[in-house]
Amino acid sequence: MRKIMNWVLVATLVCGASVLTSCSSDDIPVNPIIPAKDLLYQWVVEYDMEDIEGDGVTVDHAVKVYEFFADGTGYYEYYMLNKGELEFVEYLRGFNGEFTYTVSNNLVTIKLLDEFDEQEPIWNLTFTDGHLIDPDDRVFRHSTDAEHEQILEWYTMWTNIPTPPDINVAEKIIGKWMVAETNGKPVVTNSKQVLTYVSDTKLYYSLSITAISDLNVWVNHCEGSYIINGTTLEQLVELPDDNIKFSHHINVTSITDDEMLTVTNNETFVNGQTHKITKDLMERKVRVTRDYSDDIIGTWEGKLTSEQDTYSDGQVHRWEYKADGTYPYYRQNEGGEWIADVNTMAEYFVDGTLLCSRWKNVGDDTEKRESWEIASIENGKMKWTALRQNADGSTYTTTFEMTRVNP
Repeated sequence: MRKIMNWVLVATLVCGASVLTSCSSDDIPVNPIIPAKDLLYQWVVEYDMEDIEGDGVTVDHAVKVYEFFADGTGYYEYYMLNKGELEFVEYLRGFNGEFTYTVSNNLVTIKLLDEFDEQEPIWNLTFTDGHLIDPDDRVFRHSTDAEHEQILEWYTMWTNIPTPPDINVAEKIIGKWMVAETNGKPVVTNSKQVLTYVSDTKLYYSLSITAISDLNVWVNHCEGSYIINGTTLEQLVELPDDNIKFSHHINVTSITDDEMLTVTNNETFVNGQTHKITKDLMERKVRVTRDYSDDIIGTWEGKLTSEQDTYSDGQVHRWEYKADGTYPYYRQNEGGEWIADVNTMAEYFVDGTLLCSRWKNVGDDTEKRESWEIASIENGKMKWTALRQNADGSTYTTTFEMTRVNP
């Protein structure tokens, strides 16, 4: 019984469905060293794998396919199988395997059209002795009639996986979402992130991470892009100043007006190299309907109203949240005057209900960070709440209350 992944690849058959393409070879952009009749084939290679785990399934065999068209385009397909049964497709024509190509001497240069392939969007194949050889020295040959029929069967099967009728992701995803749980456990506030889908291709991404990661990332409403196909999202966020890219493959298993359940595979790139891969992360996101980014502007006075928090001392303090994303932090001197001389740097942002802040104290160049969820701002009162984690892994909830004041 073949396994069917809970996501859909929507694709369109293109010219070249037979072993020998019926496209005209008059204008093929090749060097005479590679005659058109020798290149316009469906090429195939297959090889065994070592029971590796990929995207939640075990695979032991791979089949890769190229086909070139006379107009300088083509497609690349990568099928993965286990015990002879199709398990997963990484690239597929019409979705993320279409390319353009050029030829120089005996090199065929491939350029993928899919913007989400950030690792190797361009590579060379070598044409020699009637074979194509890829960068891994795998030799591709013309596919046989039987192989072509099998590949076409896999392609048709994969593209015909039905979308669950009760899930309309494109219709419901627009808006702001915050991650609430990961693998069934509540996410501590210092690790929370917010995603705002503003159109069918554009999103904004916010998070602040230090202690939870070996990356130091401060992401304030960074613009990203995504492609949605049925219940699957391919999502990309780039931080050019930090040379960091986040690539997310998201399978939406349920979405309502208030909640979204997903299985997510993440890949983080630093300076173009793979930095971290996270697979099969089960996440629950909740819709955020309030945005306190304007309401917080002004000066607030208050203190911790629960047990001791990481940086709070239980005393009354003041914060002046400015529209430029900075906030002077005030303490009282012995004469009762409010003095803003504690921090050399203090920045914040609010995305929906998530408040992220970072600062450096006078005499200490170590950057500190803290995030809160704004529970409410009304009638001159502001309340915060946060889930914190102790060193032993246990958690506790802390709260803070403030009153708006005139400085």
